[in-house]
Amino acid sequence: MAAEAKGPQSSLERPMEVGQFAHNTRLSWIQHGLWVSALGFTATLAYGLAHGQSLFDERYPLFTATISFLCLAIVRGRPRLAAILLLVTVWLDLTITVLRAGTFFEASLVTFPVLVFASGLLMGTPGALVAAAASVLGTTAAGFLGGATLSRLALDHGREGFFLFALICCCVGTAVLTRAALLSYSSVLSRSERERIRYLGLFEELPDGILSLSDQGRIVESNSAAARMLGRDGKPLVGRVFTDVVAGFGLSAAIDLKHAIVLRQILELTVPGDGEVPVTLELTFRTVHVPDAQRHFLQKARIIGKNRRH
Repeated sequence: MAAEAKGPQSSLERPMEVGQFAHNTRLSWIQHGLWVSALGFTATLAYGLAHGQSLFDERYPLFTATISFLCLAIVRGRPRLAAILLLVTVWLDLTITVLRAGTFFEASLVTFPVLVFASGLLMGTPGALVAAAASVLGTTAAGFLGGATLSRLALDHGREGFFLFALICCCVGTAVLTRAALLSYSSVLSRSERERIRYLGLFEELPDGILSLSDQGRIVESNSAAARMLGRDGKPLVGRVFTDVVAGFGLSAAIDLKHAIVLRQILELTVPGDGEVPVTLELTFRTVHVPDAQRHFLQKARIIGKNRRH
C-alpha cells in the first residue's frame, strides 16, 4: 500500500515573493559592482599620483577606493549594507568633486544613472526615483555653489545648461527603465509562482515519496510521503545525507547507492509501518540536470512503499 501524502514534516522551501529581486541582495552583481568600484577608483588614484598629484589632492578617490574594499570585506555577511554604503559613497564623491571644481564632468552622466539603476535593484522603484531626484538636485546645487554661472544656462552653448538637461534625461530615463524592468520581472515571476504553486501541490499530494539529492548525496527536498516513510525518528530529512538516513533501516554502504544510481537498480529496505507491520520500500533513482552553477545535477529518488508481512 502506498504511503499517504501526509507526514510530520515537509521540506518545501517558501515560494519567492513577487518583486523579491529588488530586495534579494545576495546576488553576484553586488560583489561584481564592488570590485568594479574598488579597482576603478584605485586606478584613478594611481593615475593621479603618477602625474604628480599628492595624496591630499587625490583624497576622494582614495577614500572611495578604501570604502569599496571595506564593503568587499563585509559583502558576504551584509550584502545590502555593503551595496548601499558604496552607492552613498560614490554619490558623495561625485557631488563633492563637482562642488570643488565649480563645473560638471561628463563622467557623471554615466555614473549617476548607474547609481539610479542599482538603487532600483536594491530598493525597488521608489529607490530609483529617490536616487534620480537626489542626483539631479544634488549635482545642480553642488555645481552652482561651487561657482557655475547662471549666464551659461542656454542649451545652445552653455556647458551647465546642456549638462543639466542631459543629466535630467539620463537619470529620469534610467528611473523609468528601471521601473519597467522591475514590472516586467514581477510579471514573469508571478507566472512562475503560479506554476511553482501548482507543482508544489502535485508534489505534496503524490502517494509516492520523492526526494531530491544533491551531487554530494545530501537531501535538499522531500515531500510529505517521503518524510512519512523515512522520517520515523522525527528528525527533518532536508540537510541530512541520504545514506545516513537509510543506514538506520539496514541499507548500508554508500557504494550501494552509488551503484544504484549508475546502474538504475532498485534498492529495497524495510521500515516499520502502521501498527508495527513491516513495510518494504523500493527506491529508484534518476539523474536530473539543472542549470545551477553550484548544483550541477540532482538525483531524484522515488520511494514506493508496499505492505509485506515477514
